[in-house]
Amino acid sequence: MRELFNPTETYEERAYEPGTRMMDGRTSEEYIFVYAAAEVPATTVAVIDPNFNAAQITSANSSPGDRCGVAHTTIPAKSYGWLSRAGKGLIQVGANANARVALNTTNTPGRLDDGGNAADVVDGIVLTANRGAGVGTQNGVWDYPRIRI
Repeated sequence: MRELFNPTETYEERAYEPGTRMMDGRTSEEYIFVYAAAEVPATTVAVIDPNFNAAQITSANSSPGDRCGVAHTTIPAKSYGWLSRAGKGLIQVGANANARVALNTTNTPGRLDDGGNAADVVDGIVLTANRGAGVGTQNGVWDYPRIRI
């Protein structure tokens, strides 16, 4: 029997209306269906525009009030897929990013950091443990993240 909803599936054709929200009953995570013109790799944070187009977040493409989501699986370029809007897992962060502090955008697509540097703060995402030396992934939790207004 085929599952009706699988948040790790991606689609070359529109399988759902962009903006559709689904709850994964196994994990209690909420997902939103988006279109990615360029690849959105797994563990990166993406910004979601009003038409439900997603792109890896950077300091240059985010604006106050923008919605964000986390990719649990890579969404290929020119494809549709699911971003987590409320959940937990690995996210891309900068070296030595700290737990339980505000995270902000960076110039590196899809990566957040806690350094500030006049970047946009992403409310609703925190790390659950400190990241060690070197950039990479770290466990975090998120609850309907947005760029701070």
